[in-house]
Amino acid sequence: MKYAVVALLALLALSSTAQFTRTPAQIEDMFTAEVVAYDLRVPWDLELAPDGHTVWMTERDGSISTVDVRTGKRTLVHWEEETYETQENSGMHSLALHPNFDQNGWVYVHYCYAKYDSKLVRYTYRGGALENREELRKFKANTSHNGSRLVWDDEGALFMTIGDAYTRDEFPQDTTHVNGKVLRMDENGGAFPGNPIPDNPVWTIGHRNPQGMCFGPGGQLYISEHGPDTDDEFNVVERFRNYGWPLVLGACDTPEKQHICDSLNVREPLLVWNPTMAVAGMSYCQHPDNPLRGNILVGTLKSQTLLQVNPNANYGGEWQSRPLFAKQFGRLRDVIELPDGSLLLCTSNMEIVAGTAKRPNDDKLIRLYRPDVQSAYRSAETWTQAPFAAIQQEPDGRVRAKQYFADKATVLVQDLSGQVWAEQALPNGEAFRLENTEAPQGVYVVQILDGQEVISVEKVVLRRTSPRVPQKHSPPQHSWAH
Repeated sequence: MKYAVVALLALLALSSTAQFTRTPAQIEDMFTAEVVAYDLRVPWDLELAPDGHTVWMTERDGSISTVDVRTGKRTLVHWEEETYETQENSGMHSLALHPNFDQNGWVYVHYCYAKYDSKLVRYTYRGGALENREELRKFKANTSHNGSRLVWDDEGALFMTIGDAYTRDEFPQDTTHVNGKVLRMDENGGAFPGNPIPDNPVWTIGHRNPQGMCFGPGGQLYISEHGPDTDDEFNVVERFRNYGWPLVLGACDTPEKQHICDSLNVREPLLVWNPTMAVAGMSYCQHPDNPLRGNILVGTLKSQTLLQVNPNANYGGEWQSRPLFAKQFGRLRDVIELPDGSLLLCTSNMEIVAGTAKRPNDDKLIRLYRPDVQSAYRSAETWTQAPFAAIQQEPDGRVRAKQYFADKATVLVQDLSGQVWAEQALPNGEAFRLENTEAPQGVYVVQILDGQEVISVEKVVLRRTSPRVPQKHSPPQHSWAH
């Protein structure tokens, strides 16, 4: 989980291992890439569960899944039908597990539920599903500029980045509005005790669209933030500081900007990127087997790289960054370090963005591991190559079922009430497709059976591909085509 980390070993190593002692090519050569999950729909946030091998993942269409990084097994936990998704950049965004998740099962998620509205909700995880949705806080939203990231600190405070929702001249500098801020909340979405303004969740102001956040050495909080055409920012988060937007962009490097910075107590960014790279999710590396230990990694969308950000030992001098794995995987929305020191990335290539290169089976979870390091996760590379029965979501919203080893298999499709929507033969090597024109949108259970034996079963989402129109549905009377 993305909690604050106070690791003495990491602090001692920071002055040496955090420095750029290896070239990008040398670092890249140390890692091998494997696909852990694929055919995803714009994954946004990755969160490691307390068991150390389950990763929780949100997708922009409203899907919340778990992925076992030891096997590549993906399980749909919930599909939030209320999610409002646009082709630009709204939908389901950030996720965080409560620090006591093993006891209370609380899962926090931020998503858009209308074109101009989003909310922070809390679910309870029981029996492999999310239930008991509680609305904690609502926000202004838009087709983009919604942020967001969620992280917990060691005191039990929930930090959240939230974008300005395109209200650049209205909300970011106004402490009575929560947009364009970093918020500090309690577990129920209220203001955390000791906040700068009593009963107000605002922790910092003056943000445009921060999409990355993590704790580094000593529990220091950092965020990455999108600039417009210039000045992507990497910021250290300090109590009740102003980060300038929209009055100041980037550093206070002109007399005019310096005057505004002085009058507003603006905290200058540690790093500014020009041209912009569209910086997104980020993670602090601390595993001794990770050659990037002591660095913060930042996924980027526009530049399609993994940025290595290097602080010095005292956080008082120059900050540097450099790109790794440039153009190898496409747009990178998030990155986390796993307990064995490997890295897990999620791509964002299925977005409708000019110049984005779609790749086969996008979007993906990609694990970067060191072959010379022992790991319990090493089975994933064979999972997608061996003969198997597969039930997968296709990028156009259809559901595909296919099997490769049973001569007389069948496919069975049921909704969550148990109503059967399809049951037919699934010959070896042929594919069955569930179309959204045949059944209402929602969650279905798809099984592939060899006689009476279930050889594969998955929960899948039949997604809408047209505007939301309430309809009444009944099971089709005709057979389903392959």
